Amino acid sequence: RLVVIRSLGPTAPGTVEVLGVGQGAPPQIVRATLFERFGAVNGTGVAGDRVALTFDQPVEVLSTQTTAPAQDFFTTDGALLGSPVNLQRSLFAPNVVLLTLGPGTANVRALGTDPATSTSLDIGEDPPFPRIASLINGMPARDTGVPFLDDTGIDLRLALPSRTTLIAAIPGGTADLPQNESEEFPDYTFTRHRLVVPPGSLLVDTSFTLGPPPDAILETGLPSALHIASNATDPQRVFRSGARLEMQYDPAEVDLAAGQLEHLMAIFQMPLAGDPVLVPGLQTVDTGEETVSVDIDGLDPANLVPGDEGPARRGAIEDEVGTFATIPINPVEERQWNVGPGSAGDAATLSVALQGGTGATLSGGNAGAYTLHTVTLPGYVLTSAADPNRIQVKIRTATLFERVSFGSGQNFPGQSGAIFAIQTANAAGTPIAFTSPAEVTVQFISRADPSQTDVVSLAETAGQPIQMRPARDTVDGADVSFALLGGDPGIDLSAGTVTLANVANLTGTDGLGVYGAVVDPNAPISLPTETIVQHLLGQITLSTIERLLADRNADGRIDVADVVRGLSP
Repeated sequence: RLVVIRSLGPTAPGTVEVLGVGQGAPPQIVRATLFERFGAVNGTGVAGDRVALTFDQPVEVLSTQTTAPAQDFFTTDGALLGSPVNLQRSLFAPNVVLLTLGPGTANVRALGTDPATSTSLDIGEDPPFPRIASLINGMPARDTGVPFLDDTGIDLRLALPSRTTLIAAIPGGTADLPQNESEEFPDYTFTRHRLVVPPGSLLVDTSFTLGPPPDAILETGLPSALHIASNATDPQRVFRSGARLEMQYDPAEVDLAAGQLEHLMAIFQMPLAGDPVLVPGLQTVDTGEETVSVDIDGLDPANLVPGDEGPARRGAIEDEVGTFATIPINPVEERQWNVGPGSAGDAATLSVALQGGTGATLSGGNAGAYTLHTVTLPGYVLTSAADPNRIQVKIRTATLFERVSFGSGQNFPGQSGAIFAIQTANAAGTPIAFTSPAEVTVQFISRADPSQTDVVSLAETAGQPIQMRPARDTVDGADVSFALLGGDPGIDLSAGTVTLANVANLTGTDGLGVYGAVVDPNAPISLPTETIVQHLLGQITLSTIERLLADRNADGRIDVADVVRGLSP
């Protein structure tokens, strides 16, 4: 079954609005942003400038259709996109296509509150449009209205304005952006980027200019990208006591279908070449205001440029200071291994992070938000891609279609990221079931914001971390339906993981298993003193989690001191 996700609109944080169940729906443009290049910022597009077309779902540009005649697009006000235009999918935003304006471009305007003078554009009214297609269902893109009847197009905007602010050392201040003159017909998509400098953080009065990024960053197709310039002597470490960088993001940047979550949006520093670098520090996402913020000590918080402090990116230059963008972090970095039968006592440990322990262990990356998901396969060892008897095992982010039931099945909590998918296939790549017992560890994150924490039940009610239990989707089920796994799991509250051994049928005949961690509302959060006494007298045996609850002194053992602690007023 196929769905289309509308990532814009009045949906509550943590919820998913599912539209078009059945055959799905074609991609449609929801945002059009003009990227002016070559240093000219006047709201008018010329040949070589780019328009970022943001769609309502992930899309691809077909490899044989990267150019298109301008008449394949609908425009207003006599705007000419030039012909041919070039089409290129964004490197970092799966639902954004970059359209490069061609020769003969004219009357392409992003400024103005009057629709008669501000260009609107859309896919041409004569469907289908085979050059851009959905990554979900393969359907070609089409216009947002009823063909030949009511297509008014999508208003073309600039990404953000520019403004210079002089901030005094005392009392500090805020550098921000001008606001749209009209909320009904806005000229700019991003107007809530700002830099908040506390009193005493600057040695001297300093100016900061917030505005569009360098041309090289525009090539990434990230409309939220921002450049901050300063007249500071050392802009890399200009703030003595830190400053707060707050950036607005567009919910359309979040690929819900691929399993991304809005509250995993983050601020990255953008090098002129190479991959974005996550800005270090605690980042806070406000899904109501659609902003993400982080404290920085200068305009090079990721230490990209060679200097006295921190690692430097090879080949970095000073122009890379002060350029940032919002990008959602994938919940899980996709990892793949090859395993084969081993000897008794062997255990292949497959993890998305660097793990220690006995047996064959693979050291993975940590590009995902959740780095402690682990699957251990007793009796197996890591092997090479040349082994004809190998089993290919992949751990990845669970997609929306692996989380949400399209019938009466039990959904996985929409706000939680404590979930991953595991796939198994033979050497030829054909999906196979993995039926040998396995050990599964799921990481969960307890967040202060109740709308963003993973510590919720399948019914999305709050609980305590000690109540977290492993869950999984029905193996080989016709529809998604999650349930608690049961058994005797172990919990590491400091790491935020729950582990269950001897899991049967790790994957089904389709080679897929989806595992998560949720609150068991019936699980205890404490243990009666009488139960601890019975255990000490040898009358009962405690489960793994009961032993954790019984250790009231948290000293790694259960003894009379734990009984006394329970009796203390």
